[in-house]
Amino acid sequence: MEFKDKPQPIEMKWYVKTPAKRNKNKDTLAKLWQDKIDQLRNNAPKGSIKALVDFYQENNRDQNYLPVKICFALYGLLTKYQTKQRNGFTSVCTPISEESLEVFCFMIQTDRSFQDIIETMNISTICHDFQFNLHLANEDENVRAMMTTIVLFLSQNYYKFSNWREYIKPKYHCIIEEPANEAQQEEIPEGRFSKDAYLPTEGHFYDVDVQTILTTFRTDLEKGLSTIEIDQRREKYGTNELPKPPKMNVFKMLWNQITDFIVMILIVGTIVSLCIEEWIAAGMLIIVIVSNVVIGFTQEFKAERALEALENADVIHANVIREGVTDVITADQLVPGDVVVLEEGNTVPADLRLCQTHHLEVVEVLLTGEMNPIEKSIDLIKTPNVPVGDRKNIAFMSTSVVKGRGVGVVVATGKVTEIGKISSELNKKIDKTMPLKRKLANLGKWLVLLAGILCFIVVGLLVLWLFIKNGSMTWEDTVSIIKIGLSLAVSVIPEGLVAVVTITMSIGVSRMSKQHVIIRNLPVVEGLGSVTTICTDKTGTLTQGRMTMTEIRQGPNLYSFKTINGQFKIYNSIYDEISQIPSESIDILKVCAMCNNSSTKVNEKGETEMIGDPTEIALYNCALHCGITKSNYISKGNTFVTEVPFDSDRKRMSVLYKDNNNSGIIFAKGACESILSICSFNFDGKPLNQDILKDIENQMNSMAQNGSRVLACAIGKIDMNTTHITEDNNTSIENGLMFLGLVGIVDPPRNESALAVKALKQAGIQVRIITGDHPKTAGAIAKQIGVIDPEEDIDQYIMTGNELLGMSEKALAEREPFPSVFARVSPEDKLTVVKALKRRGEVVAMTGDGVNDAPAIKSSNIGIAMGSGTDLTKQSADIVLLDDNFYNIVATIKEGRRVFDNIMKFVMYLLSANSAEIWTMMICVACGQTPPFSAMMILWANLVVDIPPSICLGLDPPMSNIMERKPRDPNSNIFNWKKALIVLFQGLTMAIISIALFFMTLYIKPLAEFGGYDMPTGMTDERPNHSRTLAFISLSVIQLFHSFISKSITGPTISKDMFGNKYLLIGLVISVLFLIAGIYVPYFNDIIEQYPLKWLDWLLILIAVLVHFVICESVKLVLRIASKKRESKYVLFHDDL
Repeated sequence: MEFKDKPQPIEMKWYVKTPAKRNKNKDTLAKLWQDKIDQLRNNAPKGSIKALVDFYQENNRDQNYLPVKICFALYGLLTKYQTKQRNGFTSVCTPISEESLEVFCFMIQTDRSFQDIIETMNISTICHDFQFNLHLANEDENVRAMMTTIVLFLSQNYYKFSNWREYIKPKYHCIIEEPANEAQQEEIPEGRFSKDAYLPTEGHFYDVDVQTILTTFRTDLEKGLSTIEIDQRREKYGTNELPKPPKMNVFKMLWNQITDFIVMILIVGTIVSLCIEEWIAAGMLIIVIVSNVVIGFTQEFKAERALEALENADVIHANVIREGVTDVITADQLVPGDVVVLEEGNTVPADLRLCQTHHLEVVEVLLTGEMNPIEKSIDLIKTPNVPVGDRKNIAFMSTSVVKGRGVGVVVATGKVTEIGKISSELNKKIDKTMPLKRKLANLGKWLVLLAGILCFIVVGLLVLWLFIKNGSMTWEDTVSIIKIGLSLAVSVIPEGLVAVVTITMSIGVSRMSKQHVIIRNLPVVEGLGSVTTICTDKTGTLTQGRMTMTEIRQGPNLYSFKTINGQFKIYNSIYDEISQIPSESIDILKVCAMCNNSSTKVNEKGETEMIGDPTEIALYNCALHCGITKSNYISKGNTFVTEVPFDSDRKRMSVLYKDNNNSGIIFAKGACESILSICSFNFDGKPLNQDILKDIENQMNSMAQNGSRVLACAIGKIDMNTTHITEDNNTSIENGLMFLGLVGIVDPPRNESALAVKALKQAGIQVRIITGDHPKTAGAIAKQIGVIDPEEDIDQYIMTGNELLGMSEKALAEREPFPSVFARVSPEDKLTVVKALKRRGEVVAMTGDGVNDAPAIKSSNIGIAMGSGTDLTKQSADIVLLDDNFYNIVATIKEGRRVFDNIMKFVMYLLSANSAEIWTMMICVACGQTPPFSAMMILWANLVVDIPPSICLGLDPPMSNIMERKPRDPNSNIFNWKKALIVLFQGLTMAIISIALFFMTLYIKPLAEFGGYDMPTGMTDERPNHSRTLAFISLSVIQLFHSFISKSITGPTISKDMFGNKYLLIGLVISVLFLIAGIYVPYFNDIIEQYPLKWLDWLLILIAVLVHFVICESVKLVLRIASKKRESKYVLFHDDL
């Protein structure tokens, strides 16, 4: 908004009092602005207004007054309306924003907490969010006076705001200049904090110039800090150490296992058994408890010990200037204000605001995922909310210097650095309890509740029956009833469920380890089967993680390079061998080798490796494979003369060599437009014209669209006898060169990436790329590997970090179509994407290898790290792919689905078996009979009949179509009413057959005599014991055969896969041998209360098995016919009901 007349200076004192007419009490403010708080928090830009509000909400005791006041001030300052003008819309201050300005003006002068928060914000953010210039344009003198007060207060009290002319538009300078001059002569008012006592809060200060940084941190580039200042600052800021992960608590892990719900119930059962002197039953329960606890504890202990990378990180050293002397210290001794010297090969020891640079280039792949080195500068950045990858005047902790030299001031240390923020995020405890684990726990609780209800009913009926019959109860009656109740409870609770689930997952972990996959968090094994979306970093995950020169384009000639079976090959060319390439094309490879500053070194393992700019390494490696090296060229008598180094203005590099004839040869490489500007001829000797330039431009655009970094190469000759070249005039060689062609450098996709994406899509799993790299590069890779259909409009599926800025998780989650590629994003953006996907109901697996991936990896349902990734990343992951093979994700998901299927098989088996025991006990009690099974017999059955087949079912091979199914719905119940009916029916069938044999051999005299049992007029002890044993063994054998039936709910049992699981056959043999031993081994059969059977008993058992089989198969046939009439959106497992 323009003034009608030129603005006039305002006469004012340091403190401007708020006009009385605009005062409002805090109750009125609260009522007026309470509904604005949520709106402010949801819509405010990241890291600015929201941070202020959060600070007040979390740190102020007066939760009613201060938050309302600050929200009133901040929301009002952001509130504007638009007035339609002839030339469009113009932002105008509103009465609300003016009213809010008064509150802001008051708080900035009087509230120390408010002052501290403002200090943490950068200039551009405050100026933009608080509309400084807009309020200075107001015609109301009071508004301009208040805004002037704020500007002067900031400039007088905060070093980084001292130069107010930088952020106030020139046309408003006249308003502030006169009051500013007066303020400089005033004494500091009482209560205002002193500059000498005030040290800044750590931050990045990318929007502050170098001189202000030096003043703010009271340091000097030549002298650095003094020893006294260092001690004071270390006391204020602490040491420069990353937050360490919490230590593993072995006792807590053990306690968590002991306090598992089912284990606690078993402990109660053990105590009851001991009280009634059932020593053997108590001993069996103790064995079950110890087995559960030991297995669970062992797996969790191994997972926690798998990676302790943060504890063993390499020590970083720093070249620091202190008291005018350069010294080498460990990075943890640095404090804000230290002056650090960076040189090629250094690891940046803290977050530095750069003050001097000389061709400084830093690789920030650790933070951004971008392989290309970033050329650093000292220029301030005025743009607010700049992403990490674009802060070119900041060198970040743990990134690597690959070229040049620089000097910077430490502005952030430890947990305040970018990598420190990530490390702090990783140390937060995130509950990753898998759905199956929760549902199995809930199932156990329901079964315990059922056991309690049944025990109450049965024990109540028995007590009532005894009182009706005898009129009283003896101690023996009480013990007998307790034993019956305990037997019933034991029959309901699947004691082996926890152990078998853990063992099955452990077996899956073992199978995955053979495919070079480490599972660090055991429960995620089954969670893999419900994954619906895989978010993956690009660099190092989908791609090889190293820059590679893949093609040369020289006019109509195209040469593509690829390593096939370890051999460097040329393809897509009319030439089959590198030796056949024309000399003018070979000259391009000479440029790649000679115009190159990469070098080799021997690492700690004694291996030779390349060091330097990744792009230059890629160029040199290609030339090396083609037989062209710098050493060979020099050995032929050519000598180096001079180099014109690369810089961001020239965007090219040139070197000059001379041969034995004193003829100079110039090699140049760089950006295409820069190289063309110093060329006069094309590679074929023809002068460059518009047609040739147009063809070159088209080739460059084509290569760039495929994700290549494009460089141009040129060569030239000069007569060294007539030309005198020095360091001062060496740029004169860059003239009249011959343009040779273009080279393409990419981080190529891994060979397995496209196959993996295809297999995952077939399994109903969406792959999304989240990378810090550029949108064109990310989009090209997405098309190459099939994440985006090449026929689709790629732009609608790509979203950048700038577009994500300020977008809430809810808004992103509601976006349609949801992007398949997120490019140029920060670690915080990756976290936002993962949370938005989870809000959409997706089960998210996040893969990556860099520190920038770590927060998202930890926040995802299942985090996957590459084996070559950083220690921080592997520490936060649930799964580590040791060989970096992306296709192994397909294998892990397949294994996860297999594990879940197998868990469901043995859950159905266990519950069917246990329900048979329940039915048997209930029917016998209802008929007035003493139950045939004691607690000891049921415990014996649970050990030898339940557990071996259950474990072996966990080894069942996967179904052939397992990766053609949709992911299962993680919210669906694992045990619905249909499955419950099937389990109860199958259990009832087994129980009725078992009870029928019990009563037949107990009461039918001919059958007993035919079996060889003596039958006098009354029953003997032998006969009930025989009947109980026959009922128990028949039920046990039927249950063992039922393990084949449990492999499918509706599928036929007799099929080619019936005996495909050899482990199940072995498990059944082991169980049968234990049962036989329990019958026929003397003394042992007394312990478990068994009686020897005869040949007729085994014949009856065989008939019983056949009857059960026929009934179950008939029911399956009916279910198969019914299931054909419906389709399910999700699949629980292969024949879900």
